[in-house]
Amino acid sequence: MPNLKTPANKFIYLLLLNLAWFSNMPALVQYYQFCLARGDYPVHADSISIPIFQCALGLVILAPIINLIAYLLLRRSKLPAPLLMPFGRNAQDSIFCAICLLLSLYLVYSWMEMLFDAPIAGWMLLPSTAVSLYLTWSMRAGMINRRNT
Repeated sequence: MPNLKTPANKFIYLLLLNLAWFSNMPALVQYYQFCLARGDYPVHADSISIPIFQCALGLVILAPIINLIAYLLLRRSKLPAPLLMPFGRNAQDSIFCAICLLLSLYLVYSWMEMLFDAPIAGWMLLPSTAVSLYLTWSMRAGMINRRNT
């Protein structure tokens, strides 16, 4: 098994988080252009510009909230750590690992849903989804590493 590691420090983690978060925007634009070409929206006026603007605004408004949550969780973690670190018998580790697993399943489901609905946009979301999965499991490993050391 390869020796996978979490990001070296918390700054790199937050940088990757923001890159993954804002790299969703081109895929969302492509998705709405695909829906327009498919006939989901009327071709006149600003039929797709409003949803694109709403998504962009949502990404910008939610970015500080996501960064704050990540920062608060990172304060309690110890990076770097082995990515696939086994968890102990602590109940908190089990609950946190279950939450990370559910989040990972949701990320994969969201990507597959986008892939089947709008193939080009789905493939554009693949790097963001992969980085998000890596960051989710990095947070898990950092939290477990803090408790084990």
